Amino acid sequence: MKLNTDHLQRCIRTLESSLTMLSQAAPDSIDYEVFLDDARSIEAVLREKFGDGAT
Repeated sequence: MKLNTDHLQRCIRTLESSLTMLSQAAPDSIDYEVFLDDARSIEAVLREKFGDGAT
């Protein structure tokens, strides 16, 4: 059985992009807040879909 990991791979690329942009934004800028929120949202989705490893 082959698993389709396209969505997971896209989530990973999106998170990597958000983290790159976050690291380039000034900490007191709106861009920083936007990219930080993106990273948090993606993390929450991944935890919901795949668990947080605590179980």
